[in-house]
Amino acid sequence: ISLGLVGSEMCIRDSGKSNHDIAKELGKSPGTIKKHLSSMFNKFGATSRLDLALKAIDAGFQPPASAAAQ
Repeated sequence: ISLGLVGSEMCIRDSGKSNHDIAKELGKSPGTIKKHLSSMFNKFGATSRLDLALKAIDAGFQPPASAAAQ
């Protein structure tokens, strides 16, 4: 289920990492990651990363397998 998320948003939606770490991993700038997160907050009506994660799960997203193992 994508719910209107673009490719880069899908890559960072469940990471649980800092903007800097996500940017380094994806070869993007931290500002780009911040922009994508802001877009996701708007799409889900979220006010924090935790709120975003909970709303994404409610909307049908599954946490990544790596998060379930932690």
